[in-house]
Amino acid sequence: MISEVQRGLYLSHYESHFYDFYPMLAVRESRRPDALHCLSIVDIVNKSVFPDTIVQSRSDYDPHYFSSSELSRCAFLLPHFDNGSRVNIPYRCIVPKEIDGLLLSGKAIGQTYKGLQFTRMSADVTVLGYVSGMIAADIVKTGVRPRDFVVNDICKELKAIGYLSDDVGVSRTSDTNDIINQLLAGNNYSWLSCCLQNRAEILPLLKKEYQLSKALVLAKALAWFGDCSGTKQIRDELEYLYEQELIKGHSSAYYEEYDGTNLYWHINQDIALLGMSGDRDNHIIVGRILSGTTSGGRRVPAKDAYNEGRIDLQLIPYYNRIINLCFYAERNPSHLFIHGFEKLLDDVNIGGFKTTCYKETRWRLYSANLELFIAAALARCGSVRGIQVLLDYLDDIHSDFRRFARKELFAILKKDCEYDIVAWKRQIDKQTFPLRITPLVKDIEI
Repeated sequence: MISEVQRGLYLSHYESHFYDFYPMLAVRESRRPDALHCLSIVDIVNKSVFPDTIVQSRSDYDPHYFSSSELSRCAFLLPHFDNGSRVNIPYRCIVPKEIDGLLLSGKAIGQTYKGLQFTRMSADVTVLGYVSGMIAADIVKTGVRPRDFVVNDICKELKAIGYLSDDVGVSRTSDTNDIINQLLAGNNYSWLSCCLQNRAEILPLLKKEYQLSKALVLAKALAWFGDCSGTKQIRDELEYLYEQELIKGHSSAYYEEYDGTNLYWHINQDIALLGMSGDRDNHIIVGRILSGTTSGGRRVPAKDAYNEGRIDLQLIPYYNRIINLCFYAERNPSHLFIHGFEKLLDDVNIGGFKTTCYKETRWRLYSANLELFIAAALARCGSVRGIQVLLDYLDDIHSDFRRFARKELFAILKKDCEYDIVAWKRQIDKQTFPLRITPLVKDIEI
């Protein structure tokens, strides 16, 4: 009988498009156990310094996914973002939180999903394996528990042989006033630093500076933290940018390279930030953009042989625009948006991608993902069409999609019929449509 590990490895190598294998061991995305320290995007962006750093890694942010997180939707953390420096990995990341007598290594260390993107490169993983072996040998010699082991001598040795840089302990963090000044100076990297600050600490400073300068960049920072003070300024920019896009057009051959500086992504960013602000006055311009949005055409093929198998990059031209419109509508639902989203579902390049056959999943996956986002936004806006699409996905072949559809139906209808489609239909028949709106309330994903 094939073991779960063997099955997971086989699926991840050869048939990864057939199943949801994320609980399994996989090539790119390993399990992430609990450790004494969990390396996060906050550590990485703030260039955190640790006294027990044992390895430094270097990579850009490449999740092979468009990411629905707030940081990515607002174009602050798009694929191939480069933090510009090495990432410090402390010893505590390889020490399990509760289990004694064990060290972690490789990619399966204490880190978040976003943290993994900066530590996953083969060379860095190899070095971590080597260093973990050095530490394990010393632990055996000294007879102490891993959590009680002091790595000072190991760190000195690693510096001596060039595995750690001489400045590994030099702090590069900035205070909140520095971050605001960097924003005003046009330092794009400071966006992430700003977003990851404590809201209670930085928001008063942003509001004070905005009252003095009325700078658009600060209006956007305020919107990120849910403050409406500068949303009119963002709306004005969005209206101008959208008019420019209508004049210039958006190519049906647009291949997504996640260039946060282009017109398309500037518009996407403004839509998402207005969604974060919670200001209902934004509905008019967002509704106008929604009404004018289509798929843009068929899925755009890759430009080269290397990417021709990448299902995450071969998208319809307006894929990420639609995701951001959903992002806005989920958080700020309105009956005004129902017609626009229902029109999108009628587009042959967007609707009808539920899958029940294993052999059809690969190139339908991202289309189905988009269809589900639209359905969730529609349902939260009160549309029966959105509810019906969610209901349809309760028997999709992807377990993630089934779980998501069930969770959304429960959030909107306030009753959980699990995966019993007949029971859900009975529940839906009792409703009067359009339903009352159901805003998505969630913590910012860090």
